[in-house]
Order: sequence, then C-alpha cells, then structure tokens
Amino acid sequence: MVLFVVAAFTFLPTIVFHSWQQALQQRFCLYQLEKLILHQQQIAITESKNTYIDLHNDKELIVFSVPSETLDWKLFQLPAGIDLKSGGRITFKATSGNISGDQIAGSIPKISLQVNEEKITYQFQLGSGRFVKK
Repeated sequence: MVLFVVAAFTFLPTIVFHSWQQALQQRFCLYQLEKLILHQQQIAITESKNTYIDLHNDKELIVFSVPSETLDWKLFQLPAGIDLKSGGRITFKATSGNISGDQIAGSIPKISLQVNEEKITYQFQLGSGRFVKK
C-alpha cells in the first residue's frame, strides 16, 4: 500500500505535467503561426514583392518564402498533436498585401489545422488579406 501511494505521488505529476506541456506548446505554435502570417504580409507590402506560404500537409510543414531572400524562419514544422489539413500555396501580392491562392479554383485561401480533437481554420478575407481564426 505504501509503495502504491509513493508511486502515485511520483508519477501522477509527471503525467499531468506532460499533457500540460504539450497543450502549452500547441498554443504557442498557433500564436507563432499567426505572427508569421502577418509578418509575411507586411514584407509583401513594404518590400513590394510577392510573398508565399506553401502548405505541405503530407510533411506537417509550412514554408514561408520571399523571392531572392533567405528567411531565418522559412520552415515552420508543426509539433505533435497539430495536423495540417490544407495544402497548396497562398500568395500575398506585392504592394497591396492582398491574397491569392491555388488551393481550390475560385475559393478564398485558408489554413486548416486539427489540434487534438479541435478543428482550427485561418480563413483569409478577400480584399484585405487579413484572416479570421475560426
């Protein structure tokens, strides 16, 4: 009985801490993704260059690119527990920052993620290039 109590007090906090740490890592990843999207749009406007977000759902990878520039944060690997459900390319147009994309012909580009059991979508707005988190 004493061994059971000691084991419970030893391992229970470890299990709780691990799930808390994973949830915190996932929230930070979403926050970082939102900031990178906004930064990508700002680069398009200020430097008058098209910028791109490539969604590789087979690799759980998002690639941010600007022609003829090297970005330190170019590759954005999604952590465990976050699955990328959308693919294709999102383009922020030079000078305006408006969006275009090649996901599905005629549709407004979006980034869809599955975070554990929750579906999160970043839906881009036509005309402004801003996004709404749903």
